[in-house]
This record gives sequence, structure tokens and C-alpha cells, in this order.
Amino acid sequence: WKTGQRKALTPDCVTSVVRRLSDADALAVVPWVAAQPVPAETAPAAVPPASAPPPPELRCGSAPLPGATP
Repeated sequence: WKTGQRKALTPDCVTSVVRRLSDADALAVVPWVAAQPVPAETAPAAVPPASAPPPPELRCGSAPLPGATP
């Protein structure tokens, strides 16, 4: 998610959160992510991903707080 190779449904809260993780925090979750099954229709990337851009403002698709603008 940090480099854009993986995506979640819109709004992609996972990418927004992962891009904010430090390298140490990301390494703490790697064993769990690596243990997840890969979908059958997955194929390797044709070219390596570019460096990740700075993260955008964090917006998630959950219920807004009272008085918040979605």
C-alpha cells in the first residue's frame, strides 16, 4: 500500500494509514501482511513502483463525527 501496488475500495483508508507509518512500524506488521493469501488472479508488476508520494489528508469512508463535513 505504501508504494501504491495494493489498493483498497474507495475511500482507500488503508493506503492513507500505511503511508503515515514509520519504517519501524511498517516492519512490525509485515509478518501478518505476508501471511495473508494472495488472490489467484494476481500477477507481478511489469516495472518496479516509483517512490511513494507524501500522504494526502486522511479521509475514511466511516460515519462522520457530529458536525463534521464529509
